[in-house]
Amino acid sequence: MSRISPYVMALFILLFFSGCLIAGKVIEEIVSKVNDDIITKTEFENYERSLTREIYSTYTGEELDQKLKDAKEYLLYNLINEKLLFQKAEQQYDMKKLGESIMKEFREQKNLKSDKDFQNFLKDVRMTEDELREEILRFQAPQMILNSLIRDEITVSDKEIDNYYEKNIEDFTDPERVTVREIILLATPENREAVREKGREILRQVKEGADFAKLAEQLSDGATREKGGLLGTFVKGELAADLDTRIFQMKSGDVSDLIEASYGFHIVKLEEKTEKKVKPLPDVRFEIYDTISGEKYSEAVNKLLTKMWEDSSIEVNERYQHRLSVKHKAPTR
Repeated sequence: MSRISPYVMALFILLFFSGCLIAGKVIEEIVSKVNDDIITKTEFENYERSLTREIYSTYTGEELDQKLKDAKEYLLYNLINEKLLFQKAEQQYDMKKLGESIMKEFREQKNLKSDKDFQNFLKDVRMTEDELREEILRFQAPQMILNSLIRDEITVSDKEIDNYYEKNIEDFTDPERVTVREIILLATPENREAVREKGREILRQVKEGADFAKLAEQLSDGATREKGGLLGTFVKGELAADLDTRIFQMKSGDVSDLIEASYGFHIVKLEEKTEKKVKPLPDVRFEIYDTISGEKYSEAVNKLLTKMWEDSSIEVNERYQHRLSVKHKAPTR
């Protein structure tokens, strides 16, 4: 048997990964070969554009920057996972029948009852029926495999739910909250004593039954005066440290003494206090079930994908190796 010369092998690799010209036609550059399937440059770029548009339409600011960074890092990894899962679906399902079933369901969801309506839809999206079927299958078949092999097999016992509740009781506890009103009196070094006397007079009126909110509207120098001095509702730690300690030691309806500050004086009223409350287990049982099953699902997906990567032949064009920094983790899409 003749051996393939190093020159011929080098030429094959060059044609495989870089694209070439045959009979006047350009062969698409290949990004990755996943068993018997390929990911082309066009597929890779289209996937990236689509995902980027989706992210820009959903997020802003720092969250947008992080999502774009994650998308760039996971893009090729997710495409390879998608190929692996689709190949698994081809082994398990009759793809022709599955495609027909999915298209029927799609038409029902889109209310495309007549063939004319369906053809008009295809014209609007600039796709053939085969292209649409292939696109829907590409997205749905991998998820169907994950559901079949993993999600449908996940169980969560009552004991697991009880244990999770006990270990994470703080997550199901509504913290103590306070609603606070304030009166702020600004002072300078020259008028500080006069303002102090004004504050004492306000306190006297409050103790005699005057409406704190009305006094705030009339006399406060703070931005909250238009809301009757309403500062807001807070949990412990959200207010300035000295004020936080003072407020959470008060009872509903209590009014503080005159609090001296660098800017002048401060009077606060604890309008309402809601005590800490633990949510009963029956109220959060379904929430805990979802959390535990989600953790089990992610772990099982990681395990499945790791095995699929290990059992598969996956080659990546060296020009795209830097786009595959993440491997063997659950897909983010």
